[in-house]
Parts: sequence; structure tokens; C-alpha cells
Amino acid sequence: MRRLRTATDAAEDRGVEVTSEVVGDLAPMDCAEITQLSSPVEQALSFRMNAVHLVVNATPQKVSLSVVCRGIRDAPVAEARLRAWDGAEVITLDDTVWLLVEHADG
Repeated sequence: MRRLRTATDAAEDRGVEVTSEVVGDLAPMDCAEITQLSSPVEQALSFRMNAVHLVVNATPQKVSLSVVCRGIRDAPVAEARLRAWDGAEVITLDDTVWLLVEHADG
């Protein structure tokens, strides 16, 4: 999750209020798995917005990343960009965009 630290730091440097939490212990993952999970999240963290809340939930069989971006500028464009990622679930309501990406073993 070091890759996400860089993206959250960049968001904070732009004045975005960032909150995050990690639930559980991350199992080892290979580079492809890490990229699959982190790339859409990194893109979400790059959008112009007021606040973002990131939750990493890990079990021995599954890792999910939930990102709620609030006060996002041009939410329809952000939604379209995030939907382009394979396996990304995206919900938009007004200026809030929620992204969910998951990786399961097996």
C-alpha cells in the first residue's frame, strides 16, 4: 500500500482533506495484483475535490479498497474515467463519487 501513500500525500498537498483506515492484515500480493487494486484508486485520488475517505479492508482471501470522493469537480467525467478500469464499481451522487475495487484469491 506504499503506492497509495504517495497518492494520498499528493492529494493532501493539493488541499484535499484525506482520511483513511485499514482493517485487517494485507496478504502478500504480486505486482500485477497490486497494480490492479491501486491504479484506479490512484486516479481517484488525483481528481480535484474537497475530501476523500479511503478504507482498505483485508482478509486472508480478499482485499477491497473503498474510496469516497466528496466535493469532486466534474463528477460525470471522474465517473467515466473510473468506470474504464476493469472490475471497478462506481457510484455517483451529485458531487460525490464512490469507487470500490476488490481482489480475491482463487
